[in-house]
Amino acid sequence: MKFDEFVSADLFGRLGDALILMTTEGRFLDANAAALDLYGYSREEMLALGVNDIRAARFREQVPAAFRDGSGRLRRFETEHVRKDGSTFPVEVRTIEVPHGDGFVVLCDARDLTRHHETEASLERSHARFDNIAATIPGVLYEYVSKGAGRGLFTFVGPGSFELLGIDEFEMQTDEEAFWRLIHPDDLDWVLAEDDAIEGEGVTFHIDCRIITPAGELKWIYMTSRQLPSRPNHPDVWCGFMLDITERKLAEERLLRRDQEMARLNAELARVAASDALTGLASRRHFYDVLDREIAEIDRHDGLLCVVSFDLDGLKRVNDTQGHGAGDEVLVIFARILEAECLSGFVCGRIGGDEFSVVLPGEDAESGHAFADRVIKAVRSCSNLSAATVTVSGGVAQWTPDSKSDDLLRRADVALYSSKRVGGDTVNR
Repeated sequence: MKFDEFVSADLFGRLGDALILMTTEGRFLDANAAALDLYGYSREEMLALGVNDIRAARFREQVPAAFRDGSGRLRRFETEHVRKDGSTFPVEVRTIEVPHGDGFVVLCDARDLTRHHETEASLERSHARFDNIAATIPGVLYEYVSKGAGRGLFTFVGPGSFELLGIDEFEMQTDEEAFWRLIHPDDLDWVLAEDDAIEGEGVTFHIDCRIITPAGELKWIYMTSRQLPSRPNHPDVWCGFMLDITERKLAEERLLRRDQEMARLNAELARVAASDALTGLASRRHFYDVLDREIAEIDRHDGLLCVVSFDLDGLKRVNDTQGHGAGDEVLVIFARILEAECLSGFVCGRIGGDEFSVVLPGEDAESGHAFADRVIKAVRSCSNLSAATVTVSGGVAQWTPDSKSDDLLRRADVALYSSKRVGGDTVNR
């Protein structure tokens, strides 16, 4: 018996499904090329088989009930078949009993469901993966239909809404104001402004803001979303997620406070390193740094610069007779006099022991001499220093091209010791 007894052989040759003609007892009468290809048999081999030969063992007891009910109606079911090579595959079978002579034959349409099952399994895995991700991320996935200015509706809210926001998915999706009521009052206006300002297909919206949960807990959340392709006469749809970034924000605040404290300590260390511990004037190292910078500046742009060096007369006597504590007090008093007489921009430094120097940017030797005179007169008029019979000697040196800091200070020292050789309490240049 052939297919063309029921319908043209050409038509059956073009059909993609495997077609098998069989007796009601399950013996094969004919098979099309698709069936031969699906099961891997030659035509002769196929016609020597029956339905039990292609059904997986665990389904054999269902034959013939699976495709025969005596009504002639189309039956459909899923089962598992076996190829010639022994491999099994899921199959959808549709059967119909067709009158033939005094009895019936069965026309069977077999469709390989392997790819269909693989697709379904892949979709199931994708859904499971999505559900797992949505359930484990420390945040909430969402879809939002925007009406602008904080108006809109969450059409999808993933799991975790209650843990993050303190309101469940149902409330998020049914109450337009539920989410916006959570925004911290100090953040609400600018969050609404940002929400209203952002628009455009493919544009990404992201923002950090504070919320207050219904339980009164303050949290920081990060929101980001992207607008889906627009559709005419439909509102904009945004898909995104919210994350709890409270710990990150707290860590940032701690880091900021630490950095501020480190900056304060570094500034204090720099100040201490740049200052003489006793007098508070510039330390020797810092004084040299200042002098080098001033020399480099006027070397590039021309200008005036002079240095005045001082040495206290009689300090050794104070140390020897009254002790170093009294000597230190003399040094501090003189440092305050020196600072008081300095003009803006002058830098005073304690070079060592009872030696002091002052950088006078923009001043020549004559101006330096006048400054030294004022300092000497102030020392004379200081009752504490007069009582200790302490005076001061000075020396002035003006910068000349190609002079380095050591050259300038050396010339100021030469002038200073000239003053001391004539008895002190005077200034030379």
